[in-house]
Amino acid sequence: MSSLTMLSIGVNAATDVYYRAPSVALGGVNRVELVRAAPGGKGINLARAFARLGGEPVVSGIVGGESGSVIESSLASEGIPFDLVRSDIESRRTVTVVTPGETTVFLEPGGDFPSAAYDELIERVSSLVAGHRLAAIAGSLPPTAPTGYLSELVRAARRHAGVTIAVDTAGPSLEHAIAAGVDLIKVNADELGATFGIDARDLDAVATLFARLQTDNVSVLCVTDGENGAVFFRGDGAFRVSAGVEHAVSTVGAGDAFLAGLLYAIAEGRELREAARLAAASGAAATQVIGAGFIDRSTVERHLAAVEITPISVAVAGQAR
Repeated sequence: MSSLTMLSIGVNAATDVYYRAPSVALGGVNRVELVRAAPGGKGINLARAFARLGGEPVVSGIVGGESGSVIESSLASEGIPFDLVRSDIESRRTVTVVTPGETTVFLEPGGDFPSAAYDELIERVSSLVAGHRLAAIAGSLPPTAPTGYLSELVRAARRHAGVTIAVDTAGPSLEHAIAAGVDLIKVNADELGATFGIDARDLDAVATLFARLQTDNVSVLCVTDGENGAVFFRGDGAFRVSAGVEHAVSTVGAGDAFLAGLLYAIAEGRELREAARLAAASGAAATQVIGAGFIDRSTVERHLAAVEITPISVAVAGQAR
């Protein structure tokens, strides 16, 4: 088994459509300068970035209809392995409009997939995870997903000993995942605050929350906050990492690339602070392109030189594992 493998689970896959335009006038006619379409959803975006860093991901999730067929054929064209549950229900689409200095995103909720599709995905994950040391569960759930479905996915991934499980989600899904037992949480500040009812930019409040999460066996909490960088909490303390991006073409998918860099470095056996450096550089590289996950390794390397890590003085209970 290669150490650089990862199972990337994104239940709510999509076809992402990107428009670049000089401006957008609501209620008017808008001319588009560039169009890009690609498979998307956080699980796929994460896998794409992981692959472009040099890793070997496998994508799993649910797709359906003609949109699902396009997602599969496009993944095959990109050379990204997948093992997806098929349904007759159409997969969702997203639309991202990029204008100078601003990005606007429209997200469909997802298909009304039948319960059998969700059951099959659980079985698929239970089987697939045996070939991986990392499993990541990322993104939202379709509206018909059973209550507590993220906890079922986490337990399915847990059936194979030795797998590190990371999640990038929010709301009840995040709470369910935590209850089932995850190792690493990556979440943005706004989503963390909304999920737990705290000010996620108050580091003492986040440290207090992390002390609670440690009792659920969470080893690492990473809170991203756009241009402010990200804050990591672990049993031996906390630190902030930032890459200092001067000009962003689009911020869509930067968080997915950040997590890809983090998990890739962990797979390589790097210490957490070094892994955070690659994460920040990967997230920064993602802001230079239109299209989530389409990072270039050489751009990542250039951004590494600008990454800064700063210790944070907060009380974090427990010890690093």
